[in-house]
Amino acid sequence: MSDWPEFAKCINCQKEKRMKYLTECTHCNQDVCNSTTCCTEFPCANKENIIICQVCQDKIEQKFILVIDSSKLQLLKGKIKNSTTRAKVN
Repeated sequence: MSDWPEFAKCINCQKEKRMKYLTECTHCNQDVCNSTTCCTEFPCANKENIIICQVCQDKIEQKFILVIDSSKLQLLKGKIKNSTTRAKVN
């Protein structure tokens, strides 16, 4: 085992970084640096974090479809117009 630090490239910024500053994307299993521009970190129930690189995040975001229920939107607009929106108190 060598005392020299190991280096690898981040898949987003393509910069050579030490392995201790890189994490693995949980979606594509490639190395990504801990920078907020290169990855997004989500807390998980088992006290571990899910790390998604920007490339995978863009792919996942493209699969989302925006759905607007216009009947609920019209109902909300009517309540706002009539000032009948109130929070429920238990």
